[in-house]
Amino acid sequence: MIEFTTKSEAVRLKLRQRIIERELKPGQKIVISEIAKEFGISEIPVREAIKKLESEGLVKFTPHVGAMVNAIAGDEFLEIYLMRIELEALATKLSAEHMKVEDIAELKGFVEKAEQAIEEGRIDLLGSLNKSFHLKIYRTIVDLWEKFELMKCVFAYVPERAVPSWGEHKIIVEALEQRDAERAAKLVRQQKNRTKRALEKILSSKQ
Repeated sequence: MIEFTTKSEAVRLKLRQRIIERELKPGQKIVISEIAKEFGISEIPVREAIKKLESEGLVKFTPHVGAMVNAIAGDEFLEIYLMRIELEALATKLSAEHMKVEDIAELKGFVEKAEQAIEEGRIDLLGSLNKSFHLKIYRTIVDLWEKFELMKCVFAYVPERAVPSWGEHKIIVEALEQRDAERAAKLVRQQKNRTKRALEKILSSKQ
């Protein structure tokens, strides 16, 4: 049996991989007893794994019917992809000036591997290479986030923003509840800019 943190996590990761790679297709039933037998474990961790996959939207469990691979509707698929377009474009833009020479070299390495895979007709390798390529770009943003976390909470610098900030959060939630995407985005941008201006004022006074 594969060694993971927990048995249920081993099953979750394996099933997740099979679903993503379309080895398990939308609408296909997942037989808990068969999975338990494959891994040489009881059905309890398999059920736990399926419950987690259900929370991820990859599996649908129906009482008295069982678990099956969830099928994403066409409009939902396009909506998710639209979100990816916006988020990935922004992440790439923000990471550009923070990319190190070794980061660029690693990205070039992914491109070279993809070109080689294409020449060899190994189209099956392109998906994972594409994921690695973009995750490398996102990693730059994560590094910046972690660096920011080493600093004090923003409200330690501008305590006057603490209370009004939560009032603004409330309005943002209202916009999201109304599914008003444009207004929600505008409100978040306004909130961040207010705090940014307050930070600039404080930091410039300390120079």
